[in-house]
Amino acid sequence: MKLRLRFHTLLTSAALTFALVASTEIVRADEPVSEVEVKEAVVVAEQARADAQHAYDEGDLEKAQTLLEHADALAHVADDYFRLAVICEARGYYQEASTYFKAYLQETKSKGDRARTSIIAIARMEEEGGTIVVRADPGLEDLVLDGRPQRLAAPAKLLVAPGEHVVTAMGHVDTKAVVDVQAGETVEVLLAREPTTPAAGGCASCTVTNDITPTEPVGVTLIGLVVLAVRRGRRR
Repeated sequence: MKLRLRFHTLLTSAALTFALVASTEIVRADEPVSEVEVKEAVVVAEQARADAQHAYDEGDLEKAQTLLEHADALAHVADDYFRLAVICEARGYYQEASTYFKAYLQETKSKGDRARTSIIAIARMEEEGGTIVVRADPGLEDLVLDGRPQRLAAPAKLLVAPGEHVVTAMGHVDTKAVVDVQAGETVEVLLAREPTTPAAGGCASCTVTNDITPTEPVGVTLIGLVVLAVRRGRRR
């Protein structure tokens, strides 16, 4: 069954169109790339964008995102950032959407209609979403949000859609916190290895689980993990 997509009226149909652009910047590897290989990469990337457009029209946002990421890796164009941002926002991935919109603005020097749309979209997500401020002990730094690597290390701020989210700090022992965030709310999460006494007003809805990686020796005892969540700025 096709998904029926609903976008904010400020995201016009023109802003949502995955139009192919003429100029293409090739992402080159360390090794020399022949002209033939460059042309082949461009052709494959353009086909991937066309397939992404079709998937987007069919409502398959996950497939559209995967195809666009593949196209961008082969032959980057600035519009890929904008298209990916639109898809991520529609999927409720506010952190990724904000990152892509900002990358698009930086690359295009904030010029054009799509730049204005990007600025409006960022402001809208910041107003409608919430923020998770993540801090972690040394060695528990690389962050994963709802199963999606963020290319960020703690401490960091994550922009999220309202609702329940799972934040993971990767390390020899992965530490997870389940956090409920409401619109306009900031929740601070501390992922710690040593037990810590929660401060007054700590988030009772936050939970912690410990995942031992496959390389963890059998018999290792975990001392304990504590998540401290301080809610700020809740809207009345």
